[in-house]
Amino acid sequence: MNQIGWKHSIDETGSFDGSSDAGIATFAGDPVTNFAREGVQNSLDAANKLDDGSKDKVIVELNINNVDKNSIPNVKELESNIQTAYRCFNEWFPDGDKKTVKFYKKLLNTLSKSEILVFQFKDSNTCGMDYVSNVKDNRLYKFLKGKGISGKDAGSGGSFGIGKTASFAVSDLRTVFVSTAFNDCKNNINRLTQGKCQITSFEGGDGHRSGTGYWGLLEGCEPINTDSSIPKWMQFQSKNYDTGTMLSIVGFNNEYLDLWEEKMSLVIAANYFAPIMKGKLEVIIGEKYILNNKSLQEILKHELYIKKIEKIGFLGNTHASQVLNHTEDYLSTYLDENDVITYEEVVSGVGKCSLKVRVSEGLSNKICFLRDGIKITDELRAQGITRLVGFKDFVAVFECLDQNGNELLRSTENPSHNNFEPSRIESATGRFKAEKAIAAIGSWIREKLKDSCREEASKVRDIEALMEFFSFEGEDDKSEEEQKNNSEEINPFSPNEGVEFPVEPIKPVDPKPRPGPDEPVPIPTPPNPNPEPDPNPNPEPDPKPVPTPVKRSVEILNPRQVALNSHKIRLIFSARVDSEINLSFYASGEDIDERVFPNRINGEKFTKKFKVKASSEKRNKIELEFNKETNYTLILKAYEIS
Repeated sequence: MNQIGWKHSIDETGSFDGSSDAGIATFAGDPVTNFAREGVQNSLDAANKLDDGSKDKVIVELNINNVDKNSIPNVKELESNIQTAYRCFNEWFPDGDKKTVKFYKKLLNTLSKSEILVFQFKDSNTCGMDYVSNVKDNRLYKFLKGKGISGKDAGSGGSFGIGKTASFAVSDLRTVFVSTAFNDCKNNINRLTQGKCQITSFEGGDGHRSGTGYWGLLEGCEPINTDSSIPKWMQFQSKNYDTGTMLSIVGFNNEYLDLWEEKMSLVIAANYFAPIMKGKLEVIIGEKYILNNKSLQEILKHELYIKKIEKIGFLGNTHASQVLNHTEDYLSTYLDENDVITYEEVVSGVGKCSLKVRVSEGLSNKICFLRDGIKITDELRAQGITRLVGFKDFVAVFECLDQNGNELLRSTENPSHNNFEPSRIESATGRFKAEKAIAAIGSWIREKLKDSCREEASKVRDIEALMEFFSFEGEDDKSEEEQKNNSEEINPFSPNEGVEFPVEPIKPVDPKPRPGPDEPVPIPTPPNPNPEPDPNPNPEPDPKPVPTPVKRSVEILNPRQVALNSHKIRLIFSARVDSEINLSFYASGEDIDERVFPNRINGEKFTKKFKVKASSEKRNKIELEFNKETNYTLILKAYEIS
């Protein structure tokens, strides 16, 4: 009889698997919502095919349950491995590591309870995860044992192979069980179950053991057939569909329990409103929400739902209420409601594309980008749409309708699938092709926005009247890199441009309020003729103050900003001094200018005491590198220390 249990393979190299995992860290910022987003995308990619080749409807169910700890397969062996790994860590690294110590205390605390929280993600009417013994090219093997490889077919979203680690980011036990049902090559339905645990390396039995362990058949570390020996709560079961997959995430972090249904419903609605409204996706969240093409709009507008969303606070870097508002705007635009203007044309590099534009006061001026119906970003920096000035309030939804175009866009996505970044493509040819295609998309969108929502200026004045207030760098001063990355910049003095700027009339402002005709004129209070005497007429002189450096402001003339890439900027400016200056940088905002700090200036690490040698004889150039994308205009302030 085949033995069943947990197996951590022997590692003869003696290497150490730590508690930190790069794939898990990718989703650690907001693991619940990241897991929901990744899980639904994986399910859509595995949808069953219809006779015409299109994808069938996918049903996703999300639930949280408490299970008896003793019902977890071979739980005593799992607990023993964790305790051994913690002991070995303390012996091997006596100085300790706070992060790993905290990691193990959380694991052991979870196992000390009689009931364990389990989060379950189930999809039905999908192809499941196929598996053939001793064959590596199948979905279940790639999902559980493959590193840096995706378990998906070509053209599916998420080709990094790290989305599968999102489930471990929400598990206090770093333990997941997969139960799947799939059709084999003879059209028979196979049902398999296997578990995976990620802890640190340890010494066990007859050697040094890997931190990653698998539950199943010990011989060959294979999955087992799903039968009555498998706890019922772990088995994939569906009333209406034969095939699909269920993930059971053991030790779900109870810190994420508060409003979990609202968080996941909002994230799923925000990213998958298109397939939901097309009838290709239905999501059942606990006992509260069913998201489908009949209920989605009603749920998003429900007063009680809106109040709960307000309590969530931030989802990632955006407030949940703002996410909800943007989602409603995108959804309304996508469904051609409220006088939406729709364009469908072939765009160079990506094929046929659609742009839906809705113009209305108070909208966010954001463009939502869909790839295969899935929202990727509404913050894309591309030629023509980085700075949207001179337009009426609008919302737009862009969607590529061409299969090859979608595959190109997918190849540019970052690991979190929330932006297009052509610089990630390894080959220079592929990178250039993607950059050119995204630039073409930006130019096309701007052209259509000009047609649909350009603001008409009340008065126009010729640029020559304003020449003394502008300057422009000569073409000879541009490097090839600048010209490539700054193709939007316009030379206002070029006779071929013929640029005119809108000028709004300036309302005169009275510096002092004046009384009305019926209001009394205020009379100033006269000085007190008998002031009280100073109680200390002869104070002791203060000790001699310590002289402090004086920061003298330096006038910055004709600054120009050139985006070299999404994280790097070149600033070119003139100054009236020949000395070292301190620099401060601010992101220009509508209400306030927020100070920002670059990571490096001219390749050197930036600190508050960083100085730059300024010259009054020639233009000064500095290159700034930031950790985050710089989708704003920089304001430069300089000081000379004397």
